[in-house]
Amino acid sequence: MGGGWGGRAQEDGENATVSMCQGDVQNAPVELQETYYPVIIEHQRLREGSGGRGKCRGGLGIEICVRVLCDAFTNINVERQRTAPWGVFGGEEGATAKALVKQSAEDPGAWMTKKPNYPLKEGGSVTFFTAGGGGYGPATERACELIERDRRLGYVPAANEV
Repeated sequence: MGGGWGGRAQEDGENATVSMCQGDVQNAPVELQETYYPVIIEHQRLREGSGGRGKCRGGLGIEICVRVLCDAFTNINVERQRTAPWGVFGGEEGATAKALVKQSAEDPGAWMTKKPNYPLKEGGSVTFFTAGGGGYGPATERACELIERDRRLGYVPAANEV
């Protein structure tokens, strides 16, 4: 799953970007996953507000929720999150990665970082939130039209001010 990349001197960071240098990353279409596995992808979208604020905003991470249609096991590997993706030259940090596991639709869920082979009951779900990139430059220098565009596209909450 991709994450946000940091803002740069002249433009915002890229959203939901997968680093191919890792060599073992895949981005299988939702329809393919639902065809081959007993799961429903409830949503896969950009993670609102995950990019660090700045003159150039950090890129957004992804939020993906997978519900299982039978008892299953999941691997949660969201450790090594002590330091948020840093901003530079006055830019703010991006959001760290995390995972929320629910055993039913009514379950408020539990935040987890590292749980290999964690049992998940039929109807349960795991929601992964990937990290956003750090911002570049002070947020007070962000152009008003870019702030409005971010709100219109749902990149930031409507209440998020400069």
